[in-house]
Amino acid sequence: TMGRLDQLALPFYEKEQDVEYVKELTHLYMLEIDAIKASANLPFAIAGTDGDGKSQVNAMSYILLDAYAATKLPNTKLHILCNPDMPRDFLTTCMQCVKSGGNSLVFINNQLMVDGLVKLGVNRQDAAGYAIVGCYEASAQEEVPCSCASRMSLPKALEVTLHGGKDGMSELMLGHAVPADFDSFEALYQAFLANVKLFADQSMEMTDYYEKHYPMVHASPFFSACLSSCVENGGDAYADYAARYNNTSVNAIGLGTVVDSLYAIRKLVYEDHRLSLQELVQILDNNWEGQEVL
Repeated sequence: TMGRLDQLALPFYEKEQDVEYVKELTHLYMLEIDAIKASANLPFAIAGTDGDGKSQVNAMSYILLDAYAATKLPNTKLHILCNPDMPRDFLTTCMQCVKSGGNSLVFINNQLMVDGLVKLGVNRQDAAGYAIVGCYEASAQEEVPCSCASRMSLPKALEVTLHGGKDGMSELMLGHAVPADFDSFEALYQAFLANVKLFADQSMEMTDYYEKHYPMVHASPFFSACLSSCVENGGDAYADYAARYNNTSVNAIGLGTVVDSLYAIRKLVYEDHRLSLQELVQILDNNWEGQEVL
């Protein structure tokens, strides 16, 4: 992430007399970061609030947004940290970017992000100064986030639920060994959630094991020198866990697929009674052979 660029650039803007020169530099900067064509994009965020909930939209917010709108960057992701008192003209420009196409704007519910970080144990002032990492993960000030440390498949959790805890292809026991003869959708759903929790617990266990080896593989002295908490603690952000916050996330993959799947099961089996659950599982195992219309 490039962080909250409007906040980071504001002190330099305030010392520059030539505003047109700032706009020209900002435009060139947009072209430069887009030319890198980073595979996971190069996200940056603007707007948001301070610790008291006051809007942080400033002159650089407008300049960055205007430059972004003019250059129409497909490889650079701009996060708009939205709050109710965001200036109307600023939001209008955001909407014009969407309407004209060619941009990759992401609208973030600022208050939900801040409250979520506070729930994880982050000081509200540090939470308010969060940046967006990668796609949509929030990283507080003085935090070392590790997003995508592991991935777990929600559709696979449903698959093993429908097969009594076994993988549908390998027949390895991956989930809870519970008979798959659920007499209600709620019973099926609760069994599915139990397997989701099992997958999450296993993912976190593997991630913990991996992170115990950080001192050997992941020391980052130059990065650590940029965090005041690491300097104060005299330690490395990763190898010594010297940053003020260290949050590792597990990615749950396939949410849309599993929602569609659960709805289809509820409709076909438990509401319309067109098939029994075992009949549907057999059709799935046969890859719809002879049931193409269904």
